[in-house]
Amino acid sequence: MSRTVLFLGILGVLCFASSSSATIIAYDGFDYDSDGLGVDIAGRAGGVGFSGEWSDGDGDFDAVFDYTSGSLMYPSGSPGAGSEKGGRLSGLLPGEDGTATSGSGEVIRDINESDDQDMIGWNRDAVTYMSALVRKTGTASSASEHITVSIDNGGSGVGARFGLGSNEKFFVGISTAATEYGTRDVVPGETYLLVAKMEASNSVDDVLSLWVYGEGDVVPNADPITGFDVSQTVGSGRSLERVRITFGNFNMGMDVDEVRIATTWREVVNPAVPEPATVTLCLLGIAAAAGFRMRRK
Repeated sequence: MSRTVLFLGILGVLCFASSSSATIIAYDGFDYDSDGLGVDIAGRAGGVGFSGEWSDGDGDFDAVFDYTSGSLMYPSGSPGAGSEKGGRLSGLLPGEDGTATSGSGEVIRDINESDDQDMIGWNRDAVTYMSALVRKTGTASSASEHITVSIDNGGSGVGARFGLGSNEKFFVGISTAATEYGTRDVVPGETYLLVAKMEASNSVDDVLSLWVYGEGDVVPNADPITGFDVSQTVGSGRSLERVRITFGNFNMGMDVDEVRIATTWREVVNPAVPEPATVTLCLLGIAAAAGFRMRRK
């Protein structure tokens, strides 16, 4: 075997290993081009791992994508600190000055079934991680004021939910009626990195856990296993196929950013945007290397 063939073979194996190790299931950082305030998220289709566009889940969602105010900032102890760019999903109603008024609703988006749907659900042996940056800029004045990020089955709404509630506590649950709250208080105006872990099993009870990281908290690069803020034993047995983001009442301003779903902890706390062109770049590298070796002969 010539050294050229051996060299190209090794390069190809390394590229394949790099591309196959990607564990991101779905991601959207809401980094869409915009002319300013008041741009509806409905119809936007950025990110990776999704099928179709964001749409109004219940016919009354007036939240806008606020590009002008920029992305939410990762807590200083996070690997993502200082890497922010683009915009965020905001609970501000459309208006000339972008001021918040009362309103509520949700947006939904399907996960790409042809790729990764079979990796998510309570009906199989698997571990799935979800994360999001969230911020609420005022204290609750009614029972409906909450931010919820969830994956559900598109039918009954049963799935995996996490977020912050109107009681100013963080929560996990499989439905509105089955929710567990932690003890940590929400600080108005502070951005939190929420990391949820779904441990699904066909032999023992399923578990949904949530870690909350605020300003000054150190975010580990590997699954800490323990030390979660709140956890719940669940028993749904359903497959999950779409992402749903709900603002219960955003008259004080609510924001969500950097929504990630993956099969490893690192992929949901690492701010690097998934690169869908990795394989293409590897092939170009192999071709360039082959041309270089041929010119040397």
